[in-house]
Amino acid sequence: MALYESLAPIYDELFPADPASTSFLDSLARAHAGPQRSLLDAGSASGSQVLDLARLGWRGLGIEPCLPMLDLAWRKADALGLGAGPKGSGSARFVVGDMRDCESIAGEERFDLLLCLGNTLPHLEGPAEVESFLVSARRLAWPGAAIALQLLNYSLAGPGYAFPELRAAGWTFRRRYEAAPLSPGRLRFLTELAPGEEAGPPGASAGPRGPALIDETPLSALPPGQVAAALAASGWSGTRLLSGWAGLPFEEGSDPYLLAVAFAAD
Repeated sequence: MALYESLAPIYDELFPADPASTSFLDSLARAHAGPQRSLLDAGSASGSQVLDLARLGWRGLGIEPCLPMLDLAWRKADALGLGAGPKGSGSARFVVGDMRDCESIAGEERFDLLLCLGNTLPHLEGPAEVESFLVSARRLAWPGAAIALQLLNYSLAGPGYAFPELRAAGWTFRRRYEAAPLSPGRLRFLTELAPGEEAGPPGASAGPRGPALIDETPLSALPPGQVAAALAASGWSGTRLLSGWAGLPFEEGSDPYLLAVAFAAD
């Protein structure tokens, strides 16, 4: 998790919350949600999506393995009065953990909405782990609940694929994919966080013009058809493949991101 520990101080600037996602997700699950409107976010990062839905009346549980990200989420929740502390409503809770352990973490809780956003799903080690996670998510779902998976379109992204540069707080974030010759179906996710003259945290010890923070993370290249098949095999139904939060149909040959939505049959 070295990559995400480095990104945590500027994560919200690099990846600001999108109001369109909150509106879409709230509408997606509201029709079938119980009176509490409960949600689980597997890989909740800095907690923005859980918090935005909590402000609309949802009760959310975020699971995140990176402690600096969790610290950011806890502080934001407390500042909004939504945290689990003595002065908070408890509407937004964040716990350290791995998405593969979501059942043991959630215990007896059940949810109206389950999320795995921001290209988190490819961190699982291949189709078997993806299906296992989706089976666990299905068991945690109330009848009629919705699941939303957001990831890159791996029919287009492969070795040599480079993302647009992002800049925040004087830092430049570069990302690209390279082949993983010894791991079929996997990609090497190579990142560089480079400081400029006015860069602040992260890496404050590097100082202005200091060394870049370089990391490599293995990811599973999950093509859209494989995602849809895994949802069906895991007990989810009514799968819809969309291009994003506007809800438009997904075009495999041109859309850079996939939003897969499915439902827990009554």
